[in-house]
Amino acid sequence: MCTVILGFVLSLLGAGQSLAFDGSSSENNARIYGDTLRPEQGQQCLLQASTKSQKMKSSHKQLASETTLGQSRLSDLEKGGDALKFYVPVLERKACENSEWSPPIDPGKTSKLEVVRPWLRISDGILIEGYTSYIQHRLACSNSRVDSSEQADLCYPTCSEEGGHPVLPYQMERFKSSKATHSTQRNQKYMPGACLEVPLQRRSSWLNCSEVCLHPESKPEDPCSVETPYMHGVMWPSPEQVGDERDIVPPWEVNFTRTTMLAFVGSDRGIGAPGHQEVGREIILRTLHDEASRMSRNASVNVPSPESLFTAHAYPPEEVNYNLTAQFFIDAWELYASADFCWCPHGDTPTRRAVYDAIMFGCLPVVDKWGAEYYSRLFNGALWQDFNVGDVFIVMPEGTESDGQLILGKLVTIPATEIELRRRSLKQIAASLQWGEHTPGGRDAFLMALTAIRTQADILNES
Repeated sequence: MCTVILGFVLSLLGAGQSLAFDGSSSENNARIYGDTLRPEQGQQCLLQASTKSQKMKSSHKQLASETTLGQSRLSDLEKGGDALKFYVPVLERKACENSEWSPPIDPGKTSKLEVVRPWLRISDGILIEGYTSYIQHRLACSNSRVDSSEQADLCYPTCSEEGGHPVLPYQMERFKSSKATHSTQRNQKYMPGACLEVPLQRRSSWLNCSEVCLHPESKPEDPCSVETPYMHGVMWPSPEQVGDERDIVPPWEVNFTRTTMLAFVGSDRGIGAPGHQEVGREIILRTLHDEASRMSRNASVNVPSPESLFTAHAYPPEEVNYNLTAQFFIDAWELYASADFCWCPHGDTPTRRAVYDAIMFGCLPVVDKWGAEYYSRLFNGALWQDFNVGDVFIVMPEGTESDGQLILGKLVTIPATEIELRRRSLKQIAASLQWGEHTPGGRDAFLMALTAIRTQADILNES
């Protein structure tokens, strides 16, 4: 399988570093859930050729080959090129050691997550404060800071010496107008993200944008914003955290024992976003449970229990939104590491943070077409250089996304060989969907997002 190719690679913003540009057949297959071997009829794999435009693809590859790479603690790339510099007024008196942004999580010696313990942190990707502290910490731990906006490529959050507001979250107008029951504070937590101001003298390099914004569910018509993953708590660890670089094994590479087919973690209620008011989530969850019970009694399915087909950790909305403890994340991640598929329905917006938590543990997201449209835009499409979103995600056909019987019916027919092929593709993109500053090769979400905007600017400037 091909690897994901960046447009041009940015060096890591690690401590003391600069940021530089620089199919299976139709034969029978089998899956094991618990201690039972379940035969099932195979089907053709859904892998397809990428539909990314040839111009965008060739431009990414050309820039990758022509740009000098920055040095990384986790790779032996040559140092060189023009460093990307940041002016950060709010960090005037802050150093790396006093800007820690997220505490680590210890899952415990008996947890299946113990093998990836250095990767785990508490991170609330719903709150805008999480993006504020993350970016401040990341820039504080780099040597990419300069003393004035005249020297900078970007300012965070603004070029004003007062610093301005630390995060400018993307606000979706339809929620301002149609969700009268939500307070302004709640609206600000819907679609968090971060914006960096572009100094006047550098705007020609950034599509003449006054600011560049990184957040989920960006507007495709806005060239100054880019679709990113939600911030979550699975991040590439530093060598100091693991002791030896050779011991760094990403969670998506771990061969976890998977004892259930489909998992769900999230709120037990929800009616969908405006224009997508199909069926309440509690009804779909009940249908999934009922169908799993019915199928488990079928001798031809041959599973030990309904939970082998569907397991849910469903909570009241207030607990999901405001009580995200370390134990909550441990329980969620353990379930994702135990399942082949993760049901990720839309709620008030098309996308979910759970998609990215699931991917970190090799769990294939099950989404609807509405959400898939947004996931396909990640990093302006640069994530999908070698395959499509539908080659990794299970995208339910329109009209079936709210039918628990059809969801389970579709998943139970997918052969083990196709699951493995999809998971191989997942492993190729997973590193780019986490925000770890120590990720080798400039492939983490923060640098991928900045790369996407600059690549687009270079393409337009050449045309």
